[in-house]
Amino acid sequence: GEDDKQAFASDGTLLPVTLTYVKEGDGVNTLDQVIRTEEEPQKLVCVTVDYTNTGTITSNNNFTNSGDISGDGGKLIVNNGSNSGSISQDTLETSGTFENTGSIIADITNNGTIGTNQNKAEITNNGTFTNNNSVIASAITNSENKTFTNAGTVVTDTITNNGTLDGNGSITIGGGENSTT
Repeated sequence: GEDDKQAFASDGTLLPVTLTYVKEGDGVNTLDQVIRTEEEPQKLVCVTVDYTNTGTITSNNNFTNSGDISGDGGKLIVNNGSNSGSISQDTLETSGTFENTGSIIADITNNGTIGTNQNKAEITNNGTFTNNNSVIASAITNSENKTFTNAGTVVTDTITNNGTLDGNGSITIGGGENSTT
C-alpha cells in the first residue's frame, strides 16, 4: 500500500520511521499538542509458520484453509468452509458445505457436502472414509487395507480402490453410474 512505499528508499532499503509524541487535548478547550518527534531505524521481520494440530479444531462457520494443516492425532471438525491448501489430519469431520480445491488426506466422516462441480479436488482415504451425504471430487483414492463406506452420493472423475469399498450409496465415475452393495 501507500504506507509501504513510504517505508522504503528507492534502492529498497528501509527508511527510518518518525515517531511523534502527542499530548491529547480535550477537543473543546485544548488542542492536541506535539511534545517531541524523533527518528528511529525500522527493522523487518519475516516469519514462516507451519501449523501442526495434535488436538481438536472445531470451526462452525467460515473455515478457510489455503496453506497446510497437518498433525498426528489431530482432529478437524468443519461445519462450513473451504480448503484450497492441504489438509493432512488423522480425522476430518464435515457437516455443512465444504468446498475443496486442495487435497485432503485423513480419516473422513462426511455428514454434509464436500466439493461442488466448480470446486472439486483430490481426496485420499488413509483410514476410514464414511460418506453419509454428498461428495464431489476430481479423484478419490482409497488406500490399501482402508475402508470407504458410502451411504450417500459420490460423483468423481476417477476412483482408485486399493482397500474395501462398501455401502448402499451411489457412485458416478467419469459420467458412468456404478453402485456398491
